[in-house]
Amino acid sequence: MMRFWTSMVYAPVEHYLPVAEALDELGYEGLLLADHLFSVRETASRYPYSEDGTPPWPGAVPFPDIWVTAAALAARTRRLRFGSSVCVAPARDVFSLAKQVGTLAALAPDRVALGVGVGWMREEYDLTGQAFGNRGRRLDEMIDVMRALWSGDWTEYHGHHYDFAGVRMLPAPASPVPLWCGGYSEPALRRAAALCDGWIGVFPDADRGRRIAAALRERLEEHGRDPEGFRIVASVPALGSVEDVEEWTELGVTDIIVQPWAVSARGDSTERHVGGGEALDLSTMVSAVESFAARLAPAFRDA
Repeated sequence: MMRFWTSMVYAPVEHYLPVAEALDELGYEGLLLADHLFSVRETASRYPYSEDGTPPWPGAVPFPDIWVTAAALAARTRRLRFGSSVCVAPARDVFSLAKQVGTLAALAPDRVALGVGVGWMREEYDLTGQAFGNRGRRLDEMIDVMRALWSGDWTEYHGHHYDFAGVRMLPAPASPVPLWCGGYSEPALRRAAALCDGWIGVFPDADRGRRIAAALRERLEEHGRDPEGFRIVASVPALGSVEDVEEWTELGVTDIIVQPWAVSARGDSTERHVGGGEALDLSTMVSAVESFAARLAPAFRDA
């Protein structure tokens, strides 16, 4: 059976808690939170996923802190998991990020996943004093550093970008925090296959999804890893039936990201409510997650 996650990107912040409570009761796997430290009025960076290089949201879209938000929602839910889609990890110092995620994972055992990526907006790096040009190489080391810090033991690490010894971070998670890597470039796919527990991103259509899944399997095999235990967490085109879910399962998708309030009852995509446009009301969002769960109930993985 499939694991279903909901992304809260573009949703009004005041709706997060009641939507999370509904997801928890309905058997969704988890809730994903997007990440930007801030918006800038003008950026010299090109957004890589649009034709004109501009991001699809205006500056008015809120991006609440992932870990503060997840902690608040975890306290009001029983089993719902929380993750980042994705956290721009190299724009932060590794110790602060490890502390935030590790603390939440200790307070909410087995309910936290960390999706990481290198981001695209240079200003997020320049204004936080982090290097932009080496962000991919630093992320490689950050993954190892965070896992070492989450062990709860006295630890050391000697890399090119991070070098320390005799450091211990508590509280420590009782079990390993799943790490998923986002991105479509060769370095991102390699990073996911070599260092992470899964990949997270968007499959715009079945053909591209098939190519990405095949590339991940190939790189996993190159690193001597079994694809069976590797998670592919993907937002996919509209789901209208259980058969649609089965097709994605056959492609290797283990977790599907949905925004039920952004699709019609037929499963067709409708206008996304991005900041500056028509605001989503809470009843619409809750009704949508209820209807989606009812329609695809046979595909839901047991909680």
